[in-house]
Amino acid sequence: MPVREARDWLEVIPGIGAKTSAAVLSFSRLRMPALVVDTHHQRVAQRIGIVPAKASLEKCALLLQSYIPEDWDGQRVYDAHQGYMRHGQQVCHWRSPDCSRCVVREWCDYPDKPEPA
Repeated sequence: MPVREARDWLEVIPGIGAKTSAAVLSFSRLRMPALVVDTHHQRVAQRIGIVPAKASLEKCALLLQSYIPEDWDGQRVYDAHQGYMRHGQQVCHWRSPDCSRCVVREWCDYPDKPEPA
């Protein structure tokens, strides 16, 4: 079953939304190429301008999933998820990001970003 079809099938179940359907497909033994997007992903994506600043988490998830190359397998999508999430947790914090450690700094639109030393 294609990822979109599997997610649609899961999301009919009460309480299952976009994040949970993607998690079931990606984190399970199925390891399907469904990108799980949380607020860490959303923050990084908005700051580097690849999703609109006012995009909801749902819209952000749809946009980020659309950027995944079709030939990526589930493991590669999972690895991308982990990298994005860790960056949001460990570097691109909500209140005071550690811009000096940021690997995507040159594309960042964060307004309070200090200038490079």
